[in-house]
Amino acid sequence: MTALLVLPALAAPAPTPDIIHYRFDEAGTSVTNRASNPPANASTAILNGALSQGAHIDGTNLSAALGSGAASSTDYVNTGWATSLNGSWSISFFSSEIAPSSTLFYIMSDISAASFRIFTNGVAGPNNWILRGPFDDVLLEGGAVQGTTLNTFVYDSAAQNISAYLNGVLVNTVAQPAPISVSGAGPFKVIGYSSNVGLNAGGKLGDVRIYSRALSSSEVTDIYNAAFRTPQVLTFSAAPAVSVNSTANVVATSAEPNSGNTIVYSTASTDCTVTSSGAVTGVHAGTNNCTITATQAGLEIPLPGFQEASATQALSISKDTQSITFTSTPPSGASIGDTYAATATGGASGEVVTLVVDSGSAAICSIANGTVTFSAAGTCVINANQTGNADYEAATQVQQTIEVGKLAQSLTFTSVAPANAKVGDTYTPAATGGASGNPVVFSVSGVPQAVTASITAKAAADVCSISGGVVSFSAPGTCTIMATQAGNEIYAGVEMSQVVFVSAAAAPTPVPSLHHAALLLLSLLAGMLGMRKLHRKR
Repeated sequence: MTALLVLPALAAPAPTPDIIHYRFDEAGTSVTNRASNPPANASTAILNGALSQGAHIDGTNLSAALGSGAASSTDYVNTGWATSLNGSWSISFFSSEIAPSSTLFYIMSDISAASFRIFTNGVAGPNNWILRGPFDDVLLEGGAVQGTTLNTFVYDSAAQNISAYLNGVLVNTVAQPAPISVSGAGPFKVIGYSSNVGLNAGGKLGDVRIYSRALSSSEVTDIYNAAFRTPQVLTFSAAPAVSVNSTANVVATSAEPNSGNTIVYSTASTDCTVTSSGAVTGVHAGTNNCTITATQAGLEIPLPGFQEASATQALSISKDTQSITFTSTPPSGASIGDTYAATATGGASGEVVTLVVDSGSAAICSIANGTVTFSAAGTCVINANQTGNADYEAATQVQQTIEVGKLAQSLTFTSVAPANAKVGDTYTPAATGGASGNPVVFSVSGVPQAVTASITAKAAADVCSISGGVVSFSAPGTCTIMATQAGNEIYAGVEMSQVVFVSAAAAPTPVPSLHHAALLLLSLLAGMLGMRKLHRKR
């Protein structure tokens, strides 16, 4: 036969009341109403007279208000609530140390609401509670005793009956002849009714709950079980830094002893998400806009068991950062008059990336509809910006730098350099320049032929010279004629050159010379020729 292992079910938390929930676990006379939706003027109750709070209900984890035995004209809890119970409703409370007496003890009432009240002794009998009002009485036997009891009355308007539960167990159901509506001017009193005694001296009343709906039997049981289990205490570590689209972990710990169950995280916020293990991701930025709830399930056995516990932590989700990237490549040889289509992409905010010329470059370039026009030489800086929004910071500005050069201009020689220049020759160079309008200026430089012993250093240096626009060639070598035109704010300077090769001048034809003997003979022959002509004349 196979043995079955039955695991204990995890305990459910007690349902949260929406009208009144007093735990009486504070100091002083103020009692916080921990209901989810307290009525007007009922967020805090006041202990009057000799009533006190903070007493412990034996065997439970509950605190209680302590009765004084005095008349409730002075000693009562003023809830500030003008009684209004329409439709279904439920009333639940723990009591202990209730002594049998000939005196009636009233623990809840509103005399203005058709004398709605709960009391013991008298017609209720000792040890019992009775609910009385504008409906048929409902008796809860065994609830008003020395021991600790949970007492619950549930009116179901659909079934039109009131059920009484003792310690989570149904003990009585009373059908009602007509729909019930309980209302009055208030104040609704706890531990009191008119001027009657509210609670015997030393009597305890705790965990008072009023709901505007009918509790189920399982919910009544949950209230009972929760009171007898050890509470668990969850504590969050310091809140992590979380921004939109980033993830960080929240951490809650449970004080020992505890149920040992895994702490599970959840959130109802739409500004963040969280995994069950505590990884929080930001969705929208804000201050304390992400509330994380940590929950640790309770445990029923081994006794006394543990209550379900929860704690919350509020996180502020910061904005995400975003960046800009230029998607266009700037021209490497931009000149005045050129254009360039600049483009860039931004971050996830979806805001437009704006491109503007940096203020320091306003004289160099301009931009319109993403097209950059270069109007002067210098450095053109384009700034890219993207604004943020509710979830994203503005992007850090990104710059793109473009060096803009001057326009080129052309220079053309209109004269032809001599092909066979010789020392002593001259040449008048001429050239037309570019759009700068500046004059064309000529200069020369020379490289002489190899220097020999017969050529002086000065002669070697003065291959050519220029004066009045005329180049004179004065020594053999290479003469470079340079034409230069200066630039301006728009056009760059330009120069061109001509090279002339200069040779030496032609040598004169030499006259032959005769020896002195030949000259004497020539003279004699001339003389003889002359005498012969003379004789013929005679």
